[in-house]
Amino acid sequence: MVVIWLPEKMNQPAANKLLKLIEEPPEKTLILMVSEHTNKILPTILSRTQLFHVPPISGADLREGLMKLGQADQQQIEDAVLRANGNMSTALQTLRQDDVERQHFELFTELMRLSYARDIVQINGWVERVAGMGRERQKQVIDYSLRLLRENFILHMENDSLNYMSAKESEFSRKFSPFIHEGNVHALAETFTLAGNHIEANGNARIILMDLSIRVIRLLMQKATAAN
Repeated sequence: MVVIWLPEKMNQPAANKLLKLIEEPPEKTLILMVSEHTNKILPTILSRTQLFHVPPISGADLREGLMKLGQADQQQIEDAVLRANGNMSTALQTLRQDDVERQHFELFTELMRLSYARDIVQINGWVERVAGMGRERQKQVIDYSLRLLRENFILHMENDSLNYMSAKESEFSRKFSPFIHEGNVHALAETFTLAGNHIEANGNARIILMDLSIRVIRLLMQKATAAN
């Protein structure tokens, strides 16, 4: 048996070699390809396969599986199930990263509150703390912030079925989401993405994070566009 993970990510030369293998497989060989986006697989390969759709794991089954592991309390399990979107690996990763996620949540909410209050002195302290964390951790904080901004915009649009937040995130977002709207969500996302790119390019973290904070202050002040 040959298992090929995410064949859609193959480059052209590798895909051509796989096609040759599929056309002339060794005797008694089973080739199993696991794909997330079958529409991106080379058509000549896809036409020679038999497709089986594997649906996401139900919330009830995820919950039961996590409870059997006995590694988390009920609230942590509920948060993991909500965030997993039917993926057991994501649920397990959420449980393992619970402490780190909590720290990211605290940093994000602190920055948002200080930015709304325009408290530059306290923001400078926030910048110093995050700048001292190391580049990889800084990128994680940026990525987490982008995710929570997205969740708050979805909540603002009153589409709860697409929200994947923990209980603490949901509690904070019920009050914060009105400030993330059509008038500023794209600029906020671009601002955090740009900061992440500059951090990854080894820019000065203090300058990058202070610039980020000042931009966030301005963007949170923007009013939502009135509906016609």
